[in-house]
Amino acid sequence: MAKYGKTYWGAQFLNALENIDFSNRLPRGRSYASNGSVRSITIDKNKIEAKVIGSRPNPYDIDIIVPEFTENQKLQLLDAIQSNPTILATLLNRQLPEDLLQIALNKGVQIFPREWKDFSMNCSCPDWAVPCKHLAAVIYLIANEIDLNPFKVLELHGLDVIKELTKQGVEIENSASEKIESWDEFFTKKPSELLESISIGGLDELDFTVIPKYDDKFLNLLSPNPPFYEKNFKSELLTHFKYVSKNVSKHSFNLHGKKTTIDIQNCIKATIVSNKIGEEFLVELVFEYQVIRISLIALFQIFNDTENFKLSQVSDSIKVLYYYFLFAKKIVEQGAVIPQLIVFNDTYQIHWLPLLQDASVKLQVEILNRYFSYINIIQENGKKLTYYSNQEQFSVMLSSIFTTKIVDDIISQSSKIPRYDPVLSLFFGVSYTLKQINKEIFNAIQLWLNKIHSHKRLYIPVLEVAENYPEFSVGLQIRTNSKDKIEAPIPFHQFKKKHKSQLLSVTKDLVQLQEHFPEFNTILNNDDKQIISYKSDKFANFLLQIIPVLNLLGVEILIPKSLKSIIKPAASLKVKSNGPIAGVKTYMDLSSLLNFEWQVAVGDELLSEKEFIKLVKGMDGIVKIKDHFIHVSKEELDKLLKHLQSDNKLSKHQMLQVLFANEYQGEKIEISEEIQKILRQFNNSNPIPLPIGLQGQLRPYQLRGFEWMYKNSKIGFGSILADDMGLGKTLQTIAILLKLKEEQILKTQKALVIVPTTLLTNWGKEMQKFAPGLTYLIYHGNKRNINEFIDKDILLTSYGTARSDAEVLNKHKWQILIIDEAQNIKNHNTDQTKAIKSIHSNVKIALSGTPVENRLSEYWSIFDFTNKGYLGSIKNFNDEFTKPITIERSHKQLDVFKKITSPFIMRRMKSDKSIISDLPDKIENNQYSILTKQQAALYESTVKSAMKIIESSEGIERKGMVLKMMIALKQIGNHPYQYLKTGSNSPELSGKLSVLFELLHAIIDNNEKTLIFTQYKEMGDLLQILIRDELKTEPLFLHGSLTRQQREKLVEDFQTKAHRKIFILSLKAGGTGLNLTQAQNVIHYDLWWNPAVETQATDRAYRIGQKNKVIVHRLINKGTLEERIDEMIRDKKDLANLTVSSGEKWLGELSNKELKDLVRLSNDL
Repeated sequence: MAKYGKTYWGAQFLNALENIDFSNRLPRGRSYASNGSVRSITIDKNKIEAKVIGSRPNPYDIDIIVPEFTENQKLQLLDAIQSNPTILATLLNRQLPEDLLQIALNKGVQIFPREWKDFSMNCSCPDWAVPCKHLAAVIYLIANEIDLNPFKVLELHGLDVIKELTKQGVEIENSASEKIESWDEFFTKKPSELLESISIGGLDELDFTVIPKYDDKFLNLLSPNPPFYEKNFKSELLTHFKYVSKNVSKHSFNLHGKKTTIDIQNCIKATIVSNKIGEEFLVELVFEYQVIRISLIALFQIFNDTENFKLSQVSDSIKVLYYYFLFAKKIVEQGAVIPQLIVFNDTYQIHWLPLLQDASVKLQVEILNRYFSYINIIQENGKKLTYYSNQEQFSVMLSSIFTTKIVDDIISQSSKIPRYDPVLSLFFGVSYTLKQINKEIFNAIQLWLNKIHSHKRLYIPVLEVAENYPEFSVGLQIRTNSKDKIEAPIPFHQFKKKHKSQLLSVTKDLVQLQEHFPEFNTILNNDDKQIISYKSDKFANFLLQIIPVLNLLGVEILIPKSLKSIIKPAASLKVKSNGPIAGVKTYMDLSSLLNFEWQVAVGDELLSEKEFIKLVKGMDGIVKIKDHFIHVSKEELDKLLKHLQSDNKLSKHQMLQVLFANEYQGEKIEISEEIQKILRQFNNSNPIPLPIGLQGQLRPYQLRGFEWMYKNSKIGFGSILADDMGLGKTLQTIAILLKLKEEQILKTQKALVIVPTTLLTNWGKEMQKFAPGLTYLIYHGNKRNINEFIDKDILLTSYGTARSDAEVLNKHKWQILIIDEAQNIKNHNTDQTKAIKSIHSNVKIALSGTPVENRLSEYWSIFDFTNKGYLGSIKNFNDEFTKPITIERSHKQLDVFKKITSPFIMRRMKSDKSIISDLPDKIENNQYSILTKQQAALYESTVKSAMKIIESSEGIERKGMVLKMMIALKQIGNHPYQYLKTGSNSPELSGKLSVLFELLHAIIDNNEKTLIFTQYKEMGDLLQILIRDELKTEPLFLHGSLTRQQREKLVEDFQTKAHRKIFILSLKAGGTGLNLTQAQNVIHYDLWWNPAVETQATDRAYRIGQKNKVIVHRLINKGTLEERIDEMIRDKKDLANLTVSSGEKWLGELSNKELKDLVRLSNDL
């Protein structure tokens, strides 16, 4: 049953009913008050009229008259209130000060009735008792009103304090009412202007790990028993919010068991839409050919799907929303949110806003707000008018929309709040109107929340701290809260004289704050006590406990610079050797000799345990040592010393991490001179001679990569070379292999190279080209035989073969194991990854062109291959690095990660200033593929039948037949379906398609764009279908059948729309008159066999104005006419002079013998 008289003043009012019990009338009266039997109550000064439903059809009439104060009594009370601002401020905070009661008693004024007879009461019911249950019901409800507003008890005696003080010239009206924020204040009728100059890259500044863990600390600042709730509302709120913050990180946004299937990466623009005037928000997603609306929960589900959501592949608009989502989750988890009551069209709801009182939260909001132009929040009212979000409020508003929905969803899925609890459910996603909840309750909620909403104050309290060690003093000042004009604060005693009209508003705020800093009461009521003094032992509590709370409550603190950074002693390390280091050659040798002793870091100074204990002996609180203030507490000292004296040991890998980071848990370390000497030797930059037999020139950045991998191999480290695609990772690695051979290292222990099946041919060709002195065996296919590896330097195999033959491979001793496209072992739990990692080798190198930052957890698996155990377990790595860096945007952990991994990872990008001058404008790469069985069979049968006809033909007819055969073989090489025009179009039937898909995945992962040239429209049609199915993105296709306007639209889309990453062009249509400089890659799917035509097509991407380096990928089927024609073009200088107009006609001039040699299929396929 509802509780009445929750406050002491409400209880005093009910005292009149004590000791009355006419046939159980009081409990029944309370029941009537709770069940809605009281239909109406009207209060006119000291007269109360009400209607109460009873057992009869018509309600009973109630009349209650409360004794009115005499004029003299009114004057006495008004004088007491007016002469003491603290009393009036307390009343305005909806509390009845006990000081006022005492003054009234001293003057003989009776505010509360002593017994029921003090009231004149009458009820039209037939019950003889007074008060009857109907009268009791009304009195209970009046007590409830008095709970919410103690002014009511004075008004019932005929004293309207606010009205009377206003008559006397006291400016009280603004302080007497509570302003509730309106939803409309967040909107303006003008749409936002796009701020194109703001780069999305600036979002990298976000760092959510700096947001402190508040848990319930902030909400705990609220008063425990507000009068609008029958129980301890703060306790109820904290219980439910703790549940939310504890579960938000693991919460799955469940759409009634359904999974969102929207392909978000093709979304161009997103808008947040409020279609019920602030009650419900939807996300409007704009795609190329449609606009759809989804719920916020559906959007959150997409963002939460870490396996499938790829940040690098979505539009800037979606990126911004994603970071808002991460920010909202983080501030909910940290408890860095604040509830705010908002009204829209007489409907009230609590929104959870970012805690802007915290500087780190405010900074994240400011960073996010720079990207205002990427997202709109619009409100649609009944007339379909649209309002746009106010730029100044944008980040706060969007964050609150997200946080409120997150909080609501977690609570609603838990079913923890009964919906019949209107006040509690108001805080967790339910909105109410004035018809459902009394306006006084909303006012009381607003007043309760005001204490934590410091931004609403007209004046800001400022505490100035002065230091005169070993004493400290604190004084109160006041300044105007104005963004336009910042004025210096003035002492409170001066403010009282200078701003008398504003004194009440300031006093009201200070009275609310004195719960957390009781000294405010001393300052308010004692003109002689304006400065508060502390000794050093007591000052620690004020500095470290009270100041943070007051800061959150909007009190500014002026503090000397020396007190801003209080040093806390922390554990650190001194790293030294526990044995002779003369024979140390590798880092693993060094790690076995590393030893450490615990030290104490005091600022930048490192002390031994004994030195530290001697230094702080007898100290307590805030102490000054060598011009620095240090916090010394027995509890913290005991904890630190226990850590120093414990048997904590670091593993070899942890010791190396400490060395590379040059810190331990954020504190600097001391490294002995002998260890530093070894580190300098390991890091020496002496040049490494290239192998003599290398047939190629390494660019400067490639030489650096070669030297880095070579040095790592010598000191026992594995390496991850993560250069951008096209920068020559294969060449740098071949140079390492050749160097090892020339040093005789591969004589006894060989090299194993594992690559995707589609790259086996490429690797073989590259070794033949750049290191003909290397011998290798391709170990692949059904006829593979490990015995053929005798006397070879390198075994070249595929991932699939390595997985199935891991035991066979482990019977050999490997000096070096290299894996290309290392993302093939990114999932640490797969059989393939486990098999690859099981192969033993002295040195391991991984090659990958995928950005490290895209999937840190995947890179752990690659690290675990190259340097097993260095980064610890996957769980520890995810806790220490993956979550803080990718989800929480931790700059600190990113910095640590870079430091401890920099010896193992080298990543250069085409855009890097350090290498861009090394690169040519165009980088050409031949990508070799192998015909599938179906292609090979069709190829051979086509050659056989065509050559019979050609050998019996002459002249123009023969030339025509030659070209017809060439076209047929090229189409078969593209895909059998293109030649046959029937059957299956499965991508598995084409070896070239497998290579293409590998390339496209890498290009998309790098967030780049590409052109794909094909000679045939039908192949372009097929590519468009197959690429869409494989990559879940819609490629553009330009061909000769399109109108000029259609072509221009396609070109504009590719050049201007971020999600348009793949553009297929038929060579004839795409070869002239186009400027496609957004492409960083050009893929020639089938070659024209005329270098002039090919160059003209490539130049569509590389033109004046192209800022990016362009990589040209030429897809060639190995062992077919494609490979031989390419060799002919590159070997015969006379063919280099072919013009565009000459096309491929030169092929018709070849003799029958030359043709047979050209088109034959190699036996090794």
